[in-house]
Amino acid sequence: MQILEAVLNRVQSEHREKKRVRFARLVASDWSERVDRPFDERMQFVRALDELDELHIELLDYLEKQAVAERMPGFDEIAGQLRIPGEQRGELLVPALNTLASSYGFIRRGWGLSSGQSAVLFSRNLSPEGIARGCEHAVTDAGRRFLQAVSVPATRA
Repeated sequence: MQILEAVLNRVQSEHREKKRVRFARLVASDWSERVDRPFDERMQFVRALDELDELHIELLDYLEKQAVAERMPGFDEIAGQLRIPGEQRGELLVPALNTLASSYGFIRRGWGLSSGQSAVLFSRNLSPEGIARGCEHAVTDAGRRFLQAVSVPATRA
């Protein structure tokens, strides 16, 4: 009931139809598919959906599809596939990647993820922007569970 109350509080002020539908899907999945998941994770998904927007969902969906193909794309490939214009990549994609990785653990990133070999970092550019631009990215199990919980079956390919 706490989850339902938290969702209802957020949906009351949500103006985007697609996000309201995602909240409805989250509640439905909590009551039917995810009843065995820990309460803390379920509440985290409510908070995440409240904070995230469609770019985050598209990014997770893209990374999930890449994981099936055993690929871990870099920043430029992700931006290109999501059709983010070059001049907006820094302002849109960097914060989205940081939020998904640092705030929620829905993605992981690193140098050499695909090869399994990483080297000692000899970089002076370890800012969030430098990390996001230089790493390969992959969806985590938590990211997959979140995506499954909020995805409306008709919108998934």
